[in-house]
Amino acid sequence: MRKTTRLAMVAFLAVILAGLYLSGHVSGREIGRPPQPQDSPPKTGVIENIPARLQKALFSAGAKTASVHLEGWALLAPAFMNSEDLAAAARRTAALLNLEGDPEFKVQQEKNFIAYNWESEIEPGVVLYFSVQSLKSAGPRGETYLLLNIDGRPGATNDGAAILSSWEERFRGAFAFWKKAPHMTFNVTGVLPGKLSPAAGEEVAERILRDLGARRIEGMLGEDLLSISAYAPGIPGGVVAAGKKINVNIALRYHSTDGLTYIHLGSPLLSGEY
Repeated sequence: MRKTTRLAMVAFLAVILAGLYLSGHVSGREIGRPPQPQDSPPKTGVIENIPARLQKALFSAGAKTASVHLEGWALLAPAFMNSEDLAAAARRTAALLNLEGDPEFKVQQEKNFIAYNWESEIEPGVVLYFSVQSLKSAGPRGETYLLLNIDGRPGATNDGAAILSSWEERFRGAFAFWKKAPHMTFNVTGVLPGKLSPAAGEEVAERILRDLGARRIEGMLGEDLLSISAYAPGIPGGVVAAGKKINVNIALRYHSTDGLTYIHLGSPLLSGEY
C-alpha cells in the first residue's frame, strides 16, 4: 500500500486543480446542485490498454509486479455544494461503483471545505478510496471535484494490469454519469533483487523506454534514485512541463530495508511517494 496519506492527496488535488482552473484547462457547467446525467454520455470503455503496455514494459526489464495504482479525478461543478448535496453525490458515486449496502462516509467539514470520503479493501489485495469534495475558495463560486483511487497488489498472479484495466472501466463509467472526462494516472511498480549499479539502472530504464517506444526528455540521477521523464507517441495523453510534453515517468530506487530495487512506472506521471 502506498504511504501517501489521504490528507496529502486532498491537498495535492486542491493545488493541481486550482492551477488547472486558472490556466483554463478545467471548465464546467454552472450549477448549484449535483450535476444530473445527460443524453449521449462519453464512451465508458477503456480508451487504450495503458496498464497492459506499462506492465509489458516492466516485464521487459525482468521485473515482477509488486503493486499498482490508479487515480482519476474531474471537476463536477464550478460551484460550492452544501453538505446535503455533496452527500447525495457521494451516495450516487458509491452506487455507480457497485458498492454494496449503504456506505459509511468519513466527513471532513471546515469553513471553506467539505469532503465525503470512503475507503475499504473491496477484494483481496485491492483498496478503493474515493472522495467527493467541495472547495469554496477555488474559483469565483467555488468548485466541486470527484477523486477515485485504487491501490492493488497482484500477488501470485503477477498481473497488476488486469486490476487496473477492470477499475479503469468502472471509473470511466462513474465519470460518464456526470458527463465528465476524467484525468487518469496509471502507476505500476515492479521489483528487482539487489542494488543496481548506475549503469545497470540506466540499462533497465532504457529497456522500458524501448519497449514503450518512448524518447527520454530529461532525467535525474542520485545516490539511490534514478528518475526519468519521457514521451511515448503511442500512449495517449500527457502533460506539458517546461514547454515539453511528457506522458511517461520512470523512477528506480533501492531500499536497503528489504534489499530490493523498486521500479516505478507511471503515465502520464508518477503519483504518491516512491
